[in-house]
Amino acid sequence: MKKLYMLSLLSLCALQAADLPLENKSALVLDILAPNEWGHMKLNRYEDRYSLSINNEERDLPAYMVSKPLRQMNPQQLAGFLQNNYLTLKQCSDGEFSLEEHGRLHGGGPGGGVAGWVGGYLAGQTIGYGVITLSGYVVLFGTQKVIGQVAGPAAEAEFEEKLNTRILPNLETVAVNVSRGTGGIGSIVFGLLGAGSPTP
Repeated sequence: MKKLYMLSLLSLCALQAADLPLENKSALVLDILAPNEWGHMKLNRYEDRYSLSINNEERDLPAYMVSKPLRQMNPQQLAGFLQNNYLTLKQCSDGEFSLEEHGRLHGGGPGGGVAGWVGGYLAGQTIGYGVITLSGYVVLFGTQKVIGQVAGPAAEAEFEEKLNTRILPNLETVAVNVSRGTGGIGSIVFGLLGAGSPTP
């Protein structure tokens, strides 16, 4: 596996896709903001391949070094993709470059955040309470039956009394506390996801 040691973002220089030049009707040419040691670089997208122009010397990017979604985009599709997304170019220790696409989220905003917060809180409380109480009841009543089988009815009755007076009330408290905790975590996670989720 090749070791990556440099990373540079492809800069669109604030150009919209409509402003990106299509040269020779087949190539999309993008200037790259890269470290000085890489030289002056441009990314070229032809119908059948990608290439890099480094100090005016062009070299093809091997197909296996370009992510599959990018390989499937023609120059026009790539220009549209870059309106709201970006690419990363990485250089490997053997000098080869790899190219990957990255999408930006279009936030759902305050509405999505509130919906995510409420939904996450309710889901977290329900799941937290349900898991603790259900598993607790299964374990405790299973234990009671085992005690009855091993130690006899008197021991089972004694355990049942402790179960009803001390253990089950504590189980209820634990379940409530866990449900509040999971609800809080759920509200934070889903609130953030809701605020940052893609919108049409």
